[in-house]
Amino acid sequence: MPALWVSGLIGLALGGYLGLRGVKKRDLCDICFSIGLLVLGVLSLVLAAVGYEALGLAVVPILGALPPLLMSLGVVYVALPRYWKLYLIFVVVGIAAIAAVRQTVMVFHPVAGLILLALPIYAVVKKVAPPYFSLVSVGALLIGVGGVALATIAAGRPLLPLELVLAILPYVLLGTVVFMGLGALLGKKQ
Repeated sequence: MPALWVSGLIGLALGGYLGLRGVKKRDLCDICFSIGLLVLGVLSLVLAAVGYEALGLAVVPILGALPPLLMSLGVVYVALPRYWKLYLIFVVVGIAAIAAVRQTVMVFHPVAGLILLALPIYAVVKKVAPPYFSLVSVGALLIGVGGVALATIAAGRPLLPLELVLAILPYVLLGTVVFMGLGALLGKKQ
């Protein structure tokens, strides 16, 4: 699964860079994307090293919820700056709820996913962010399709055969990391 190794390394590199840039510039968006990409990078590396059995670990849903929640906070900070503090409350409550009751991921995860899908495009259209910021939406679309495919398998009503989902998952993660990372990296007004 070389794509998972590459995804992990790119996630760590982009996440590390955005973290350093975010701390230096005191930019919440960069810091949120940094943490999200670092977590995606680590999850990709764990999947590459351990295999898909890692998806069954109890900590995976909690770690898997961090990237969309945190990166969507970064998007809200850019696209709707008046509301980022209110959305921060949603994110904190979401992380706590998911840590306490795993099934609450079904409440918080879709909201974060829709924000990641729609708000970057809104920010570009409103000229709040440069066109590259819309790459975040491409990454969100990729991981959204992959997530729905995995969720339907877990629910016992698969949309696609398990073998196909597992075959494309490494490339979905790679595309997600690349598009979201580049969107965050290049999609900032200087």
